[in-house]
Amino acid sequence: MLKQFLLDSSPKNQIYKDVYRLIHQYAPISKAELLPKIKLTTSTLARVIDELLDNGYIRKYGVEDIGRGRPPVLYHIDERCSYLIGINITRMKVSVVLLDLLYNQVDQESFIMTSMHNPDFVLTKIKDITFNFMEKYQITLDELLGIGIASVGVLDKTNGIVLQPGGFLNSEWENTPVAEILGKDIPVKIMLENLPNAAVLGEYKYTKSIEDNILYWISGGWGLGCGALVNGEILPIDIKGLMHMVVDINGRECSCGKRGCLITYTSPYNLLDELTTRRPSINISKEKLSSVSIDEIMEFLRQGDTLIEEIVMESAYYLGVGISNIANLFQSKMIIIKGPLIETYPNYFNKVMESVEKHVQQNEQLRFSQGVLKENAAAIGAAIYIHETYLS
Repeated sequence: MLKQFLLDSSPKNQIYKDVYRLIHQYAPISKAELLPKIKLTTSTLARVIDELLDNGYIRKYGVEDIGRGRPPVLYHIDERCSYLIGINITRMKVSVVLLDLLYNQVDQESFIMTSMHNPDFVLTKIKDITFNFMEKYQITLDELLGIGIASVGVLDKTNGIVLQPGGFLNSEWENTPVAEILGKDIPVKIMLENLPNAAVLGEYKYTKSIEDNILYWISGGWGLGCGALVNGEILPIDIKGLMHMVVDINGRECSCGKRGCLITYTSPYNLLDELTTRRPSINISKEKLSSVSIDEIMEFLRQGDTLIEEIVMESAYYLGVGISNIANLFQSKMIIIKGPLIETYPNYFNKVMESVEKHVQQNEQLRFSQGVLKENAAAIGAAIYIHETYLS
């Protein structure tokens, strides 16, 4: 079984794992292309490849047309000899995806989160979906490499615990040992990761990006999220610190007692609060403001309200300032920006890019994207994170 092979850390097996990892990374690839990447003789590499083929871990992909002589055989991993589960838990929705070993999505199921969705209900639902996938595709526990979970909020990643949920509608989520609860019925490797970190890893690995200094921003919903890769490695970032990054020392008053915090320019609450301040005729109570969503902002924009458009463009400008601060710090070469306003209001995205380019240093190589994995980036990234722990 592939799982036992990847868990075997003996020096002899490490050679086989190194070849397997390189084939996974560069496939389709020939023996001649593999040789410069690993310190093995031609005969040893041939023997290793033969054993990997015999065990069903890799497969022959075809031949490479080089225009002369006998065409070399290309090798690829067998992507269906094991599987991965990725889960994304947010305030409003839970998504569960089943991936093969090339990170192709085999299946997916999602459900909304309400005030009735306590940990017991949600985790039972996740177990049911997982078992349904396993039955549908005839996957055994040995063939399931693990479950990666991306979540908003404050996490204890070492122990797989959601310490403080990110504004969940149900109040029972504090200190929930997610990995332990799932592991009782699904005894596989289970790991927890912050949503933006998982998302940026997913985009990087799935697209095989040539850029390995990537910044991933989520903005416009219930707060801010940021994940960063530097030289292909995830960096831990304090999300709470990001929300209260000062982008205007004389700016709007924040709930933390300071002025000009980034969150005061980007949350739906603060955007509508600014609208009521500038247009007193709009009578919205503070209690109502505390429960608003980005949909209210979008409705004003659809109606052609010039004042809310002005406020939203200010939000985009200051979001760009905040992003550029982090991009300068990590020397990011690609910035992926996600969020409701980014995806539904093109002027917002364009203004953010303009602001970042104005404030970032050495921006001649900077690239912008809204990502290719869309809403599944975090779930796919969490599953990939599990796989990476086997390959590293």
